[in-house]
Amino acid sequence: MGEAQASLTEDADVSQPQSTEKPVVTQDEVATGAGTDTERAAPESDPVSGNEPERVPPESGKEPSPEVAPADMLTGVARLRQLGAEVELGAEDRVIGVDLDGTRVTDADLVHLADLQDLKSLNLSRTAVTDKGLEEIANLRRLKFLYLFGVAITDEGVKRLAELDRLEVLCLDDTQITDKSLKLLGELKRLEKLHVQTRATLTDEGLGQLADLRRLFELRIPYSEISEDAVKAFSARLPRCKVLRPETKPIDDEPEPTD
Repeated sequence: MGEAQASLTEDADVSQPQSTEKPVVTQDEVATGAGTDTERAAPESDPVSGNEPERVPPESGKEPSPEVAPADMLTGVARLRQLGAEVELGAEDRVIGVDLDGTRVTDADLVHLADLQDLKSLNLSRTAVTDKGLEEIANLRRLKFLYLFGVAITDEGVKRLAELDRLEVLCLDDTQITDKSLKLLGELKRLEKLHVQTRATLTDEGLGQLADLRRLFELRIPYSEISEDAVKAFSARLPRCKVLRPETKPIDDEPEPTD
């Protein structure tokens, strides 16, 4: 993944039933590059694609790493690769991106992220991660792009993300968060792309909690629960923010990285 798995897809017009959408990001884009023994360092860029805010295409080379050692003998990165992760390397071979979208990773496996303090982009969409697993993510203070599309997290899990004040792109489509989470997300002042087309109910009041995110220029919300008047009031306060309201279920579509 490039420095940012970000880029919220702008297909608000596409109607489909609750799909699995991820958003898309565009500034620091997230590239992915799971490697074998010969990993290639990739520039720290941010690509992403989907109704989760879109992810940026990987700029570094990536090859699946063979599973040769028992799990208890593997380093953190090697174990993540064994689980199917694509890893992006930046300067001095530092890990800046990890893409575990659709893999068999669980809460217990996220301990292997602990030493990746240069990590800028993380994709855990469509995995078995829960609120408990987000405790490990909360320590990754340099994260800019985070994708959690279709993950079984609730308002409790979002509380653990409150310390990630560098987040620019965040995808929470097809999760169980409510207005309570929107209040917390309203404190993440660097957010530029946010997808919250959730399975739970969001209201006009919840939307209002996001109106102070001055950098926000793409927001994806459910179509039915939030009124047209509330959207107009929100747009009056943040005129540069494009509000996406698909009349369908979330699609697997990530927000693109920001420029």
